[in-house]
Amino acid sequence: MNQILPLESLYDDNPAAEEETQSFVTFRLGSEWYGVSVKDVREIVRMPLIVTLPSLPFSILGIANVRGDLLPVIDPKRILELPALDPSVHSRLIVLTSNGMEAGLLADEVAEMIPAPVSHLEPPLATLNANLLSYVESVCKWQDRLIAIFRVSTLLDFKERRTVCQK
Repeated sequence: MNQILPLESLYDDNPAAEEETQSFVTFRLGSEWYGVSVKDVREIVRMPLIVTLPSLPFSILGIANVRGDLLPVIDPKRILELPALDPSVHSRLIVLTSNGMEAGLLADEVAEMIPAPVSHLEPPLATLNANLLSYVESVCKWQDRLIAIFRVSTLLDFKERRTVCQK
């Protein structure tokens, strides 16, 4: 027997659960866009004074005092083999924390926090250099940008860093 439903039941006033999202802080390195999970970001600060030290891994530019904490400063351009740019008024230090480790990540500009639907996250491109694959967790298309999402735990693993991009 066919059941006749009222017309109102065709309109969903109570939408199904929305798609799960992950939030990322997006930033620019040169002309390329990157992101890190919001859960791994302690704060974003203007560029502090960075002091260089001898015998640091290649991707560690030096150390900086951020609110009384001495933090290693990671230059992701060295990891990604991107050309270095002098800091500008838009440059920021993204203070990352993961698994009890903390460090500052240099960014040419911090753009925004985005809530990316999980379905928009894709594995890193197969064309990515094999040495760099461990640093990129996923890729996300957001508006007109393609954003590579860093794996923060790998960025903060300074033992592994000694073997990557040594020049």
